[in-house]
Amino acid sequence: ERCHAYNNCASDSDWYYKTYGKKIVKKYRKGAELRFGPDYFSKENNFGSPIPLLSSWRSRSLPSWWEFVQYILHTSPSSYDEHWKPASLYCSVCSFPYNYILHFENIQQEEKLFAQEMSASDLIHPRWENRNNEGLAKEEILNKYFNILDDDEIQALYKIYEDDFVLFGYQFEFRGLRLNVP
Repeated sequence: ERCHAYNNCASDSDWYYKTYGKKIVKKYRKGAELRFGPDYFSKENNFGSPIPLLSSWRSRSLPSWWEFVQYILHTSPSSYDEHWKPASLYCSVCSFPYNYILHFENIQQEEKLFAQEMSASDLIHPRWENRNNEGLAKEEILNKYFNILDDDEIQALYKIYEDDFVLFGYQFEFRGLRLNVP
């Protein structure tokens, strides 16, 4: 689900672009063009995005998924924005006795059950931003994003988010990689 964090960084939001996007493009664009070729950033290729992202605002000047991943891999997690910071660093799950932890992947069901448990069904209402409106299955989205990365990049991402995988029971299998899978 952290792929959605890329959408924030690659949006036309003035703040995100000035704070992150512009610097990411400046630092990693040449490497992206060497790896994928100059046509990678064409309109026909979603300007480097694995899936179309509100194409009315997507442009060549915004970071691609690969560039965003390079930024993540070469930046200290302690300085990440809250949208892509590992939850184990952001939420202090090890130092605070939570009674409930809802998984974003099942948020509609878990949020409803949580609201019922708290007798707050009239107060807690579902809200989902950055929804996949392309009608793509989760596996298809993951394939589109992760096919761009090599196995070393995927394993390096896993190392950054490994505590989240362990704490929240996430598993990832892709191209023969089995991350946090028994």
